[in-house]
Amino acid sequence: MPIYTYQCMSCENVFDKMRSFSDKSAVSCVECDSLNTQRQLTSPTFILKGDGWTGKNIKIKGQMRQKNRAIAPKEQEFAKDSKEMKSMRIQPNVDGEQVDSWSEAQRLAQSKGKDTSTYDALVKKEKRGDL
Repeated sequence: MPIYTYQCMSCENVFDKMRSFSDKSAVSCVECDSLNTQRQLTSPTFILKGDGWTGKNIKIKGQMRQKNRAIAPKEQEFAKDSKEMKSMRIQPNVDGEQVDSWSEAQRLAQSKGKDTSTYDALVKKEKRGDL
């Protein structure tokens, strides 16, 4: 049964009373026995346990924050490595033999009788200055 807080309008005494949800009868003041009382709005004093309730969500949020702090340095290191990987370029070569440009690599591949279609896009990018 819930505990309700009442205030007496006659003597202004505030008191608590345990009552069932369905009991709508008047409550008398514990000090002056007046029936001129009014139920007050108060916050609940119980804790909801289980999934989906605020208390558990706050606990999980704290655990996630702690975990994220622990993995942050690793993430930063990974991001740094990623940036370094993006700045790396493929060097023009044919069968491991390095040359100075993609157009030179295409000519060398052609002289060796290899398919040069894969070099076309790289030669175009090189001429535009994108590489």
